[in-house]
Amino acid sequence: MKYALIAWVLLRLLAAGCGPAPQRSTVITQEQAKIDLQNSRATSCEPGSEPWRSTGPPVRGSVQMRGHTNFEHLDWIKGGLAANGGIAQIYNTLVELRGCDFDDASLVPSLAKSWDISADGLTYTLSLRNDVKWHNKPPVNGRQFTAEDVAFTIDLQKAGGQLRSFWDDTTYEVRDPYAMVLKRTSPDPDFLDKIGEYRNVMVSREVKQQHGDFTSVAIGTGALMLKEYRPNQTVVAERNPDYYEKGWTAGRCRISTATRPSCFPISPPRSRH
Repeated sequence: MKYALIAWVLLRLLAAGCGPAPQRSTVITQEQAKIDLQNSRATSCEPGSEPWRSTGPPVRGSVQMRGHTNFEHLDWIKGGLAANGGIAQIYNTLVELRGCDFDDASLVPSLAKSWDISADGLTYTLSLRNDVKWHNKPPVNGRQFTAEDVAFTIDLQKAGGQLRSFWDDTTYEVRDPYAMVLKRTSPDPDFLDKIGEYRNVMVSREVKQQHGDFTSVAIGTGALMLKEYRPNQTVVAERNPDYYEKGWTAGRCRISTATRPSCFPISPPRSRH
């Protein structure tokens, strides 16, 4: 009996020693979460190695999306029920939201490759990319994008566009085809964010002169070109072969108000808008 009791105690001790180790807490501190987020951004937001960027030649795929609402027109200067979603990829803004994650509000270059803000916050000096062309479609026919296009868009917005309030306090000076200065009468800490607002796209003078507005014609500098538009039904856009930003793998984008939604995304770089 004595030996049986000793054996039982030894077995209990052995079982305890071989049991599962106590689990460590899986609670992540706020500081650790911040470090993890910074490390993630350093990996995914490094220019040239973003997760959306293709490492090989473009893939001729397609994108089909269901619109959230009817779109009566394509005019982003007018606003209202303008088509959005994939239509945003037809145009570009001067700067844009990086959007590597939901909390990432960093602004990065788009049509403007760099900018400088004066100490008093009243002067913004923009350096524009010199390798951007408008879509190769009449009446613009693939000409170079310049500072005069920025000036035209600002004047158009100030004349009654949906973003008039963004530009009302601003004048400009075109220094050369790829440099311009924006001057404000009072500082606005949100001005750069307004410049990068997804609706604050650059438009061409030729389309306005020939068609009167941008209701049914969308010619921009973006990665997609308008192929087909049926009001309140469908917008079809196809890949812009001359797009300056390399790494796109989208071939065609369709936005539809059909009752049955379907979406086939092929890695577009700008979907934050």
